[in-house]
Amino acid sequence: MIDTSPLAALVGSLESAFARGEEAVVDSILSTRAPDDCEAALREIASLAIQTKRWLIARGALGRMAQRDVACELQYNISRNLVALQQYRPAVYAAVMAAPNDPRMSIVASATGLPTIHFTDRPGHATSYSVNDNPQQGASAMFARLKTEIAGGIPIALCGMGDGYLINTLALKPPALFLTMQHPVHIIEPKAQVVMLNLMVHDYTADNGPIQQPRFRWFVGPDWQQAYESEVLDELLTPLPETMINQGTDAPRISAGLQMVQSKLSAADLARKAEVEAFYANVPDEHWIKAFGSFPDRQPRVLMITTRFSTVVQYSTKDAAQAFGQLGWEAATVIEPSDWQRCSGAYIRKMLADFKPDFVFQIDHLRHEHGGLFPPQLPFACWIQDHLPNLCKATAGANVTMRDFVLSGMGSLFVQQHGYPRRQIVDLPQLSRVPMRPTEWTSDGDDIVYVSNWSKPAGAVVNELLAKYSNPPALKSLIELTCGKIMDCYAAGQTVSTYYDVRQILLECERTMGINISSPPAKDQVVNALFDRLNNTLYRHQSLLWTAELAKSMGLQLALYGRGWENHPALAPYARGSVKAGEELELLTRRSKINLQLEPHACFSHARLLSGLFAGGFFLIRDNPFNHLTQDLLNFVDRHLDSSICNVVQARQAIKEQHREALEATLARCACLSEQVDPIGMVRDWQRGGTLIPQSVSLPRLADVLFDSRASLETSIKRFINNPQLRYDISSEQRQNTQSRLSYKAGLDRATRTIARLLATEPNPGQARAA
Repeated sequence: MIDTSPLAALVGSLESAFARGEEAVVDSILSTRAPDDCEAALREIASLAIQTKRWLIARGALGRMAQRDVACELQYNISRNLVALQQYRPAVYAAVMAAPNDPRMSIVASATGLPTIHFTDRPGHATSYSVNDNPQQGASAMFARLKTEIAGGIPIALCGMGDGYLINTLALKPPALFLTMQHPVHIIEPKAQVVMLNLMVHDYTADNGPIQQPRFRWFVGPDWQQAYESEVLDELLTPLPETMINQGTDAPRISAGLQMVQSKLSAADLARKAEVEAFYANVPDEHWIKAFGSFPDRQPRVLMITTRFSTVVQYSTKDAAQAFGQLGWEAATVIEPSDWQRCSGAYIRKMLADFKPDFVFQIDHLRHEHGGLFPPQLPFACWIQDHLPNLCKATAGANVTMRDFVLSGMGSLFVQQHGYPRRQIVDLPQLSRVPMRPTEWTSDGDDIVYVSNWSKPAGAVVNELLAKYSNPPALKSLIELTCGKIMDCYAAGQTVSTYYDVRQILLECERTMGINISSPPAKDQVVNALFDRLNNTLYRHQSLLWTAELAKSMGLQLALYGRGWENHPALAPYARGSVKAGEELELLTRRSKINLQLEPHACFSHARLLSGLFAGGFFLIRDNPFNHLTQDLLNFVDRHLDSSICNVVQARQAIKEQHREALEATLARCACLSEQVDPIGMVRDWQRGGTLIPQSVSLPRLADVLFDSRASLETSIKRFINNPQLRYDISSEQRQNTQSRLSYKAGLDRATRTIARLLATEPNPGQARAA
């Protein structure tokens, strides 16, 4: 018999509208009915939808109820959770739907009144899944106990879902890790009925909830271990949990299952290690020479190792891989596919076994840092782009072997300061990609643009340095005095241009205080920190403050791109947020009338200037002694000394008598270049790497674009701001001079040819095979 009552008609109309997703129709129908009728109809629709597992309709009906009792609230939670599981976790949804009802599990009120879960294993004996029967307090206490692991991004496993409160706490309070890195959490619950009950108690459907966030890995139901094993062993990108949180009654069995999977992973990795080592042990030495030579037997393969958690490094690796492809290599890249995944040693070893590369290439990391991951026969290149602590120490140099190639634009520094073997140094400076530029473009963007993340105010940098050098107290006082002296120079309108100048200020402060940093390496470290962090900041910000004043007085738009400028006390009004490397940055550079290069280094060796020129941008450059003295010194040694002369001692021994006085005068003028490295060695490095070539100036039309004061900056801005043709002519000439030798393709071509020569002239080729 058909129910023709008004409520049945209302239910039918609403259910049809819900099924079609016509929310406006639902609103229209409800607006014409009495509230009590609406509530009754929505409750009826929800009940029918839940019986037929139409969770979307149930969620819609329950969500529109003005007042939900406890039963409706439980129904609402499970409906919206199951809708989310269907969309984001279909395997978990299937496991929950297939779960038989377990009468031993039930939702009850805890001692605090909040719902929790009880497990009744025998009549009259129930175990609460809440610590001390206090759900919120238990979750808070556990979260606090995990503070160190969470802050460090250490993967954790919840061995049992428990009462579900901790999961939401972990989801809604994610740690702030490096860049975009996310904290992985494994949720393991063999009893799908426990999951079902928790889906009634909690709402996990927020955008940052545990259902939508991929960093939460769900393994549910009696087959959880099989699913876990499949993901962990097949992909090798899921980070294994290092901390286990026992919840519920199955925790011991879950821990045993995790250990079993770990053992299988270790065994598989050990077998793969033997496979990889056997393969490379049987590769003849002639193969390597051919692979790097002009006529390889097959397409050579290079394995690129990088990380998504370093913006510059991952883009540089991408550009290098593209260049290798242009040079005829097949390139494969190891990089985390997402923010929660990790490229473990086991994953890289699987890449070695599957890809069988002829060459491994990584930025800023040496082979020995990977332990025994890479066979000694396999050539490995570390391209040093940043002078990081893992690279700037004697143990790093001591671990460089015959098949390790260290690519650097400052090879002499690593040889002299850290004991790297000279033979293994391959001169390779900063390089830049050559983008597809349009045939013509208009610079119709901001008037003056600077792109950098160096936005932290100098005062904050000083505080960081004082915290770093806080012991002994005398050292902290020395650092504080030296920082003050450097800042006083800038406050007086002066400039500290080089490492050498910073050392002189430090020496003056040592004399004033009557103390001395006796260890040369320790003093070098202090000088580097003072220059790289504090002086680098002051040098750039002084230029920007000049620019901001001039832009305001001249009615021009100044735009600062990068992280943190919005927090700078004086420069915040010019902050424009971040800009993505690659095409977005290249377009910005072309559109900007004037780009700024403000770093206290040689302009022609800086990747930002090179990439900007290659993209079609025009730059005004803050002057620095390195822009001129390095070119003068190179021109002198190239003119008067054989190319084998690569340091000052050799130069003084080999120079002809009639040029001796000129050599000493040149070295005296270039004294500021001698900070921690032989100046002749440095310019020879740059010559071999293509950074510098014998020519009149280090960059064509350099004098036209340099400024060294507020007044000269004002003159330059007025000259160029309304002269697009002049800007184009100068930048085109500079681009043509540098692009052919400092592109990724040109630089890596030189590097691989050098490695080919080194492989062909190994003093004892068998040594690498037996190492």
